[in-house]
Amino acid sequence: MMAAPPVPGAGSSTPGFTLGLGGLVVAVRSGSPDLAPAATGTARKFQLTPKESTRPDCRITACWGTDTPLPDLPLRFDSGAVWKLYDRGEDLEFRLAAPRHGSRPFAVARLDRDGCRGEVLLRRSAFPPDEPVHPLQSPLDELLLLRLLARRGGVELHGCAVRLTCGAGLLFVGASGQGKSTLARLWTRESGATVLADDRVVVRRRGEELRVYGTPWQSDAGTAEPGSARLDGLFFLHHGPGNTLRLLPVTEAVARLFAASFPPFYDPEGLQLTLDSLQDLAETVPALDFHFVPDHSAIAAVRAWHGAA
Repeated sequence: MMAAPPVPGAGSSTPGFTLGLGGLVVAVRSGSPDLAPAATGTARKFQLTPKESTRPDCRITACWGTDTPLPDLPLRFDSGAVWKLYDRGEDLEFRLAAPRHGSRPFAVARLDRDGCRGEVLLRRSAFPPDEPVHPLQSPLDELLLLRLLARRGGVELHGCAVRLTCGAGLLFVGASGQGKSTLARLWTRESGATVLADDRVVVRRRGEELRVYGTPWQSDAGTAEPGSARLDGLFFLHHGPGNTLRLLPVTEAVARLFAASFPPFYDPEGLQLTLDSLQDLAETVPALDFHFVPDHSAIAAVRAWHGAA
């Protein structure tokens, strides 16, 4: 695959799109004459208007690659699944491959060390000619976002986020099977509440407050909204015979948050920054153990706590 030209500015007439993810702006523009990048699936809900996308945090050029063999580079991290990470001098190179596309990578992403600029080279044969081409298909969109988040005071977590009409946000943290989708469905029936995400969320410090953001990466409840809310409470989920809430010490909350986070393990600086963000989160927002039963009484218990907090 060959290198791409520099990405045009966000206001350029070059084909492309811009996404808002976790309060960050990611601009994607074409570097090939016959490639018109487009957001697809739930990512379309996170697409920004030209007025909203004048100052991108990250600029990406998307190009068609060639069949030139990829260079041998030092392997930095092997996910054991779709992607591998290589050192490329001053830059990083993610190579994505999947059995349905053969042994060669279907996408190669080259990013600078801060994740603020890069290029995505796509293997033409891996993309149907009659369908829109989304250069940041999962997991590349998350890989890119994690690098940015670590350096922008943010972190991605397994969680269900709810925004109340008062502007408060509540985050329910848990692994698969611990009740995130169940609570998301219960909250969708509540007046005065909006479910921002049912599986993965972003938390970032914005000035004096921490905010929780919805993301495009949804689960069984199928909820993914581009809004955000001031984060007022963290709830670590457990199924139980009743609804009980127990305030956690900061050290325990940090450990639980780390277990539910998506840190960039391959990036020592980014990993430390992620840990710093988790510590800040645990010190700023009350964290509670929440054993609950899967009915409206669980919502009532949370509302009662929030009203008394």
